[in-house]
Amino acid sequence: MPNKTVDSIIVVGDGLNAINFCLSNMMPGTEDFKKLKEERNRVRERFDIMVEFFIITSTKRFIAADSELAQVNTDMKAVLEDLADMQKTFDNVSRFITAIDTFITSVFA
Repeated sequence: MPNKTVDSIIVVGDGLNAINFCLSNMMPGTEDFKKLKEERNRVRERFDIMVEFFIITSTKRFIAADSELAQVNTDMKAVLEDLADMQKTFDNVSRFITAIDTFITSVFA
């Protein structure tokens, strides 16, 4: 099911781009910038794992993990648009990382 594989990589890539955009609108050197940059690096590590080691599968667990990942990404992108609520941003980036980890575990386990 190649489309699901590509969709998942696009979802994580879009999330990574949203975080990078958020960083570009922040003042470098601030604590919030440093914390979000660290979280962005965690997302990037997982993105690299998915791209490098991805296997194509059409199992139910792949589809379920992909759907959860897409929903968390949608939630995260909505919050990233509002820089005023940094704690919610950090919470959603953390949820995004957890969803990516769950997805990787579901697909590769």
